[in-house]
Amino acid sequence: MVCILSMCRWCGRSKLSAYNLQSPMTGILISDYFLFRKQKLRIDDLYIGNDDSAYWYFKGFNWRAFTAWTMGLWPLLPGFVRQIKGTSSGNGWDHLYDVSYFFGFLVALLVYWGLSATVPSEMQSNVSSFEPKLHTELHKDGSESA
Repeated sequence: MVCILSMCRWCGRSKLSAYNLQSPMTGILISDYFLFRKQKLRIDDLYIGNDDSAYWYFKGFNWRAFTAWTMGLWPLLPGFVRQIKGTSSGNGWDHLYDVSYFFGFLVALLVYWGLSATVPSEMQSNVSSFEPKLHTELHKDGSESA
């Protein structure tokens, strides 16, 4: 909770904070790094921009993250639109938007964690140590650009 509040220092200041709509992304990043990967990354794969990388997923697109982001965001949109139009009346959508950062964060975190645990990609859970020598050899011939 302290982490969420420190990242959401604008919470309570403005009802129209578009940053609240970015909260699902925070949940996805926290879920991926702390819950699913347990702080172990394939560092060498971060520097590879093709399908040999564990972070390439399906043609460079992580459908798990997009699904989690969508699930954390869509329930917030009616309250966001009502705030913009000035038609807030205190109904359920308005109350949900009042806690949008926490809602979007938690829903995206749980959905991404669940999808990553039940349908992991082929190279997603393996851990490798960073090998600068291998990285240098990959980029020596100039075929791969940094």
